[in-house]
Amino acid sequence: ARRMYDVISMTSAGALFTCGPLVVHLLYDDRYVSAGWMLSVLSCSLILARGELYNSIYFTLGKTKLLPIFSGIALLTLFILVPWGHHLAGLKGAIWVMGLRHLLVLPVHYYFLSKHHLNRFQDAAVAVLYWVLGALIGLGYSVVLQ
Repeated sequence: ARRMYDVISMTSAGALFTCGPLVVHLLYDDRYVSAGWMLSVLSCSLILARGELYNSIYFTLGKTKLLPIFSGIALLTLFILVPWGHHLAGLKGAIWVMGLRHLLVLPVHYYFLSKHHLNRFQDAAVAVLYWVLGALIGLGYSVVLQ
């Protein structure tokens, strides 16, 4: 399941990262031009959202007591780091925190997955290649359509 998820989400994330402004330009008028960079930044959450798939693994393993840990980290991110990012860098800081918020949870996921011998770092490496492929596709679209 993770491999198929990686193909779709990582390729989409790469494409949106490089052509987010183009997508917004094609879909909306000039009033929304600033949403293009936001779409690019928020596409990073697709990269890191692979961790959401891990929740299904915890259910399958009967480790549902782990899920509040991840909810707690998400809650702290939203109530502490988003306002802090906004304080430091305004809207851009808040958007970057939202785009990268899953990054805080990944080490915890990898710790618990390693206890069950479920970490496959070669899958993560292949996922990065899908992101690069998507980024190249998005860049190609941006060059052709601009």
